[in-house]
Amino acid sequence: MSNTPQFNKALNDILTTLTPHQKTCLQCNSVFDIFQEDIDFYKKLKVPPPTLCPECRKQRRFAFYNTILKFYKKDCSAHKDEKPISTFYPQSPYKIFDLKYWWSDKWGGEDYSRDYDFNKTFFEQFQKFNLLVPHPAITHYWKGVINSPYTISIIDVKNCYFTSLGGYLENVHYSHWMGESKDCLDSLNFGRCENCYELITSDNCYNCKFCHDSFSCVDSTFLYDCKNCQSCFGCANLRHKSYCFFNE
Repeated sequence: MSNTPQFNKALNDILTTLTPHQKTCLQCNSVFDIFQEDIDFYKKLKVPPPTLCPECRKQRRFAFYNTILKFYKKDCSAHKDEKPISTFYPQSPYKIFDLKYWWSDKWGGEDYSRDYDFNKTFFEQFQKFNLLVPHPAITHYWKGVINSPYTISIIDVKNCYFTSLGGYLENVHYSHWMGESKDCLDSLNFGRCENCYELITSDNCYNCKFCHDSFSCVDSTFLYDCKNCQSCFGCANLRHKSYCFFNE
């Protein structure tokens, strides 16, 4: 038995009568379409139709997404003479601390505690609270980060540049979502790789370039869905092969 019968009934009434139509975004007033495929998706997830357009919904999701590689120098609220590298732009109203100070015991969250005001909405108070409490200049732990100032959400890295969401890396540049790798460039979603360029969703590769969905490959270029291959070029869907050129 449902714990929210009234909600379920109201939602069912909305979804039952819902047909493809156009809506006006409550935030930007742009007109957007709701297609039958969207309605089927709402019914599957049991959620009401959106009130915001796709772009405004994307903005809302990105509001707390902090692995976008865009860096600034912003005044530190703890040390007025410092301008640490930050993901907050200089004119932002949010306060920041440099990482070493933010992770230290020199301040505590209780210093900024406030009582909840039941006469105001939650989000109104949340916004003021968010502006009051200092944020880390960049979201990662400051220890174990060696010569890698332009990085986000990383741990134990050395000589990395413009990388985000990864750990245990050395000499990895312009990459996202990776781990335990070395000497890699311009890659996405990879792990345990070395001396590679332009990898996407690949793992345990060495000296490979332009490889997609490939695993345990060596000395290969332009691969798609290959596993345990060596010295191959322009190949797809191969398993345990060596010295292949366009799958031959």
